[in-house]
Amino acid sequence: MKIMVFMLFALALMQAPRITYGEDFGYDGNTGPTFWSERYRECAGKHQSPININVLHVKQVTLPDITFIGFDDSIDNVHVTNNGHTVLIEVRNEPHPRVRGGPLEGDYVFSQMHFHWGDNDTFGSEDKINHRSFPMELHMVFFKEEYKSVSEAVKHQDGLTVLAFFYEVNVLLFENRLLFIYVPLGLP
Repeated sequence: MKIMVFMLFALALMQAPRITYGEDFGYDGNTGPTFWSERYRECAGKHQSPININVLHVKQVTLPDITFIGFDDSIDNVHVTNNGHTVLIEVRNEPHPRVRGGPLEGDYVFSQMHFHWGDNDTFGSEDKINHRSFPMELHMVFFKEEYKSVSEAVKHQDGLTVLAFFYEVNVLLFENRLLFIYVPLGLP
């Protein structure tokens, strides 16, 4: 239940008016978040990633469950790209998976997913909880179905939404070998 509450909160906060595909941005220096709004006006608002979720300031609300449609269907047309910042995964077969419910009004169609990770296993997530970074974060990006495409959806405040998932590293011993695997974060 706490994971769902976090997902709903992240989903509501991370509605964004633009996706960048290999654009010139970074997380420090003159390409860091402080400067993003100079190149991308959409990055000036409070709903722009990266965000820090302070659990003491999270408002408890009751929302309908998010419904996941088509996530159990097999996929046969996956496109994987290294865009210079991340691994970008797109599903091109129809129908695309979609989400509805929660804070969303209408159906949102899956567009792509990508990862954020660092150069070690202690930090790398784009977003944080109580200023704590995580080794990896997955963003699943969706566009509002009524807009028909990402390129049209980015023109509307409610055009995109992102589900964010934090990952932690687990170390397992298997056949006398240490395995380091990323597992989705279960919030306490």
